[in-house]
Amino acid sequence: MKKIIKKAVSMICAVTVMAVSGMPASASSVTDAQKAEYYKEYQEIVQALSEESEMEVKLLPASEFTEEDWRSPEEFEEIVRQLISAEAVLCEDENADGDLLIADRSTVPYAKKKSFTWGESSSCTIEISASFKTQLNAGRQYISSVSSIKSVKTSGNGKWEQIGSDYALIDSSRTAQVAVSGTISYAGVSATKLLTVEFYCDAYGNIS
Repeated sequence: MKKIIKKAVSMICAVTVMAVSGMPASASSVTDAQKAEYYKEYQEIVQALSEESEMEVKLLPASEFTEEDWRSPEEFEEIVRQLISAEAVLCEDENADGDLLIADRSTVPYAKKKSFTWGESSSCTIEISASFKTQLNAGRQYISSVSSIKSVKTSGNGKWEQIGSDYALIDSSRTAQVAVSGTISYAGVSATKLLTVEFYCDAYGNIS
């Protein structure tokens, strides 16, 4: 009887320790051997999905993986598919127009944000900023050039790295179409994305 009571107390203590530490009783980490096998399968998955989507998708070096990045090949494939299909949506404009006079509107900095969402809870918000040089012509301001195009991640998951940028003046130079390319890295894989936003210039040189 004493042995049974002692065994029961030991089991209760073990469960209590696991509960306090936040670790489930059945938790186990991925072994190095499993990681090596997973990585081989990850390579095949990334190559197949890259060809299927005709998008540049790359597997990060195993040394850059966090413990959370090591997941079953099935889960990994699902995340990569979601990341590939994630489309950027323009965020609500948070900029406010100033009260500068028309003569002061020679160079105007402005920024807009776009957000990616993939899976049930993963997202990434990218801010695209640029400086716009305006020029007075026939009584109104027009965009004459765009410079200092930058993009940075302001919130969310993963890592954003800009690759390049470009712009085009459309609508009789009243609108600048700005594009930036970059990579989103998440869960051990990176996908190339192209973000395009339009900035408008009113008659007084205000950019929106």
